[in-house]
Amino acid sequence: VLLPPGGFVLLFTVSALAPFSVRARRVLVLGSSSLLLALSLPAVSGRLVSCLEIPSDPSHLPSCDLIVLAGGGVADGVKDLSGEGALPAEAASRTAEAARLWHRLHVPIIACGGSVAGSAVEAEIAARYLSDLGVRSDDVILENRSRDTAENARFAAIIMREKRFVRPVLVTSSWHMRRAARAFEREGVCVVPWSAGRSGDRLVSWMAFLPSSGALKESSAAIREIAGLIVQQGR
Repeated sequence: VLLPPGGFVLLFTVSALAPFSVRARRVLVLGSSSLLLALSLPAVSGRLVSCLEIPSDPSHLPSCDLIVLAGGGVADGVKDLSGEGALPAEAASRTAEAARLWHRLHVPIIACGGSVAGSAVEAEIAARYLSDLGVRSDDVILENRSRDTAENARFAAIIMREKRFVRPVLVTSSWHMRRAARAFEREGVCVVPWSAGRSGDRLVSWMAFLPSSGALKESSAAIREIAGLIVQQGR
């Protein structure tokens, strides 16, 4: 609730209902509006994301014996080309990148993601996508219990120890890689990072200073990720 955009709704509600002076209300509304505007600028959202990103070099294939595909959520109940349930954009991007790697490396893939609050099992949907992209079904291992990044790492590490994988490459979004890699490190697993959805170097033009809903969404995701890193560091 405290993170954007919900945090701004809360601030505007407080400014309208709290027994503040007129001046205090104006300051609160002006400050909230200015921050909302700033986070809606592509120049700002791009900077927030770039602070989180861990890039990988796509020109050099990693040496590994396993691909670990981090979870990214599901669109539950959606009718899809090959079944029911779909992957949202970030998760689909990660899955496509894992499939591209598989076609070059031909090593097994652990697809991470269980059911969250009664949703479909993400790993099963990801496996279906991987099959559609040409990955052999016997090369896909389902990690179908995790509900978040920490559990992705915990349960994938158990599978890795059982099957004696020692050199995993981790596929996730570039802005998520820092927290995901740390989660695996805490489970005693050193991963090779392979980022999907790399933003690259963005050219700053006058359009970067025009507010957009897409930039606000990107800023919100980056702030949530930063909050996740802070919580992770404190544990």
